[in-house]
Amino acid sequence: MELCGNTTAAAKALNTSQPTISRKTRYLVDDLSLEIKVKPRANELRYAYNNCLDLLRQAAQVHRLQNVNWRVGCSLWQRVAVETLQPWVADIYDFKHPYIWRELVRAHVLDAAVVSGFDLQICLDDAITENALDIKWDDCLLIPITETKLGLMLPAKLREEPKKWSEIIVPPQQDAPGLAAMVRQQQWQCVHAPKKCKTANDWASFIEAKRVASNCK
Repeated sequence: MELCGNTTAAAKALNTSQPTISRKTRYLVDDLSLEIKVKPRANELRYAYNNCLDLLRQAAQVHRLQNVNWRVGCSLWQRVAVETLQPWVADIYDFKHPYIWRELVRAHVLDAAVVSGFDLQICLDDAITENALDIKWDDCLLIPITETKLGLMLPAKLREEPKKWSEIIVPPQQDAPGLAAMVRQQQWQCVHAPKKCKTANDWASFIEAKRVASNCK
């Protein structure tokens, strides 16, 4: 699981089911008395903070790249952008803060990750310009791949753009800080969706229940 990044990817690599991986992981954690020494910023690196596993991850990455099989992390909303970049293979995750995406790339769990420009503006000291071809972020390289306009998804009964101070549903603050900041700049109020909203249908149901608009990419 530490090599693949999460239980779903580990299950695929071992040709078994995700519940089986989760169950066996719990047994191993108990048998080996594994403890989380430092609270992780990314759940995919829960126990592995040693040189041996770091080298194993690098070796696994080399095999992936030799087979032209890139692991590119993205959220549900960014999948369309990734699908145009063959032969990259998308690994769909929940919303994550750019710092967590960067940690997964630096740890060789992912070969690349798609991050929102809105969120990057929060993390970078220098503003992202429209003409930038690439941007250095510590030991990572940021390469613009697409420009997608934002839109509001509204319940069927709402036909007009929300007025000032209207409530707009956005991902949790810790996962999409830039998107939330942009909503506030429009003088709307942020309503942060729960982490259980992982699919488009989950979001649609939550929006319908709240009867407010949603900001989506």
